[in-house]
Amino acid sequence: MKKFLTLLFAALMALSISGLFACSVKDENSEKPVAPTTDEEYLDYTFNESDNGYTVAVKNSAYLPSDVEIPSEYQEKQVIKIKEYGFNNCVNLVKVKLPESIEEIGDYAFGGCSSLKQIELPNGLSKIGNSAFYDCSELKDIVIPENVTEISDRAFAYCSSLKEIALPDLCERVGEYAFYKCTSLKTLILSESIRYLGYSAISDCKALSFNEFENGYYLGSENNRYVALIRAEVNGSSFKIHDDAYIIYSSAFENFGGEFSVQLGENIVFIGNNAFKNCSALTPFELPIHTQYIGDYAFYGCVEINTITIPSEVNYIGSYAFIKCPLEKAFFNEVNGWSVSKGNVQRSPKPEALADPDWAASTLSSTTYQDYIWYRK
Repeated sequence: MKKFLTLLFAALMALSISGLFACSVKDENSEKPVAPTTDEEYLDYTFNESDNGYTVAVKNSAYLPSDVEIPSEYQEKQVIKIKEYGFNNCVNLVKVKLPESIEEIGDYAFGGCSSLKQIELPNGLSKIGNSAFYDCSELKDIVIPENVTEISDRAFAYCSSLKEIALPDLCERVGEYAFYKCTSLKTLILSESIRYLGYSAISDCKALSFNEFENGYYLGSENNRYVALIRAEVNGSSFKIHDDAYIIYSSAFENFGGEFSVQLGENIVFIGNNAFKNCSALTPFELPIHTQYIGDYAFYGCVEINTITIPSEVNYIGSYAFIKCPLEKAFFNEVNGWSVSKGNVQRSPKPEALADPDWAASTLSSTTYQDYIWYRK
């Protein structure tokens, strides 16, 4: 009898333990997740009246399968957006297929999906939000659709398995930290349309391959290998930037202490943060006529620069851009429409004041306004 009771108890325990690991069965009194039979069990849809379509997000990650295909319609309306934080930290998600109806991937939509290996982006996609794929450390390949005009801040930061990215022809902007610490990224093909390459966008991308020209290291496209100067190694007394370059990346010349002159090609439109910071012996030069953007600290501490001309196409001058430059004259080729701001504080210099080179120089390099940004509408 004792032996019989022992065997019976063992059998009951075995049944009990097996029940703990069975996620595909659920009775009315059980709280264990079951294998979903429809996507409505693990997807949540929210109707957006202004866009006449639905956003989609995970409803309960316990029900979410490892492979997910988002439908193109819900209740006879198109699914047009992945919601902000929609699938954030769904660590068991491996594969996602998005329908052609998706136009936008919201901020942090797939951030922290550390097992995500494959995602198919639709041709109709036009926006990838901030940190959309942040820390998707298993993601190796992704194709950016042709209608995407911007890679937002931190969009692919910490995607440490990502090997190659080609930006579409229409892409004009790559945001701050966009590919930060993509340590396996070997190839980044920039579009020829790019006009903004954000601070630390490619920092710690240690595997990247560059194109070289006269001690400069560039990223580019098939048709223009020299779109962006990433880093300069100045040997001698002068440095020439390739004539086809549009971008001078953040910190490209930072802290170079030797005396040198720089020749900027006429196509330069963007000068990044810290680009010439603390280049104490940089000799005076002229900004190219098509320059649009001068980043934070761009010429901070360039003590040989006492005169500067701001071309008419410039619409942004970052904080500290000309601090510790002993400016005596500053010529604004366009004096209308300028504002200076810091947080909620905003001032609008009068055009007649900016037209005075002495006043413009003292204001542009004044420590009173050192952490203000200048922008023109």
